[in-house]
Amino acid sequence: MKDNSIYLYRALRVEIIKIKNTLGLWSALIFPLFIVFMNFMIFLSRPQMLATAKGNLWIHYTNNSMMMWSILFMPLFIGIITFYINFNEHKNNVWRHVYSLPIPKISVYTAKYLISILIVAATMVFFYLINYLSMKMLAAFRPEIPFGKYVITSILPLSFLKVMLASIGIISIQFVVSIIFQNFVLPLGFSVLATLTSAFLLRWENIVYYPYAYPFFAAQDLVKNNGWVFVNPVLFSFVCSIAVTIFGYAIHARMRVK
Repeated sequence: MKDNSIYLYRALRVEIIKIKNTLGLWSALIFPLFIVFMNFMIFLSRPQMLATAKGNLWIHYTNNSMMMWSILFMPLFIGIITFYINFNEHKNNVWRHVYSLPIPKISVYTAKYLISILIVAATMVFFYLINYLSMKMLAAFRPEIPFGKYVITSILPLSFLKVMLASIGIISIQFVVSIIFQNFVLPLGFSVLATLTSAFLLRWENIVYYPYAYPFFAAQDLVKNNGWVFVNPVLFSFVCSIAVTIFGYAIHARMRVK
């Protein structure tokens, strides 16, 4: 057990060093910034949409950006990040060098997978902070919007946490796809196709079992004010993650490195 922990720690260090120099990491900042900026400009130009809205305005404002993020931008962002996690190994067949190191395959696989989750989690924290900042800026620029009548409850950070946890299934799927396919087009194309399918089938009665829709349904709890974290989309995402991760490693362990 101790040796496995050491191997995993070494593999994580290697992945952290590599990801610092990855261009795809910028999407962790650009994607949420773009969403928050669009949401801010919408309500800045049309403050009456918030001024006449019912309920907690902090939640109403956040829900608008969260819906855009969860159904469209988050799956695409995950597709880019998971590809770049494995990009260095695919390029010039660096897998041979990786497996020549005194680190077991399972440690390499687990480290890459954990880094993918950590990047998405850090992005959600960043998303929450800039969303909060944008609300403060909007309150300053548009004093006619009665933000002061309401308080920011724990519902907001919990909603971001639920969306992040509900995305683990997507992370697992895209991670496995990015390991199997070595070029950029197929993993990203798969992400685009799966995302568009989710958006088109939202009214389908069985869409609740579709992993790419889990973040969207988790985000809906923001309006419902459900403070419970482990809602169905989160639990379904965990089950999907476990199954896909095991399947992915079984394929990865049998990959022949030339």
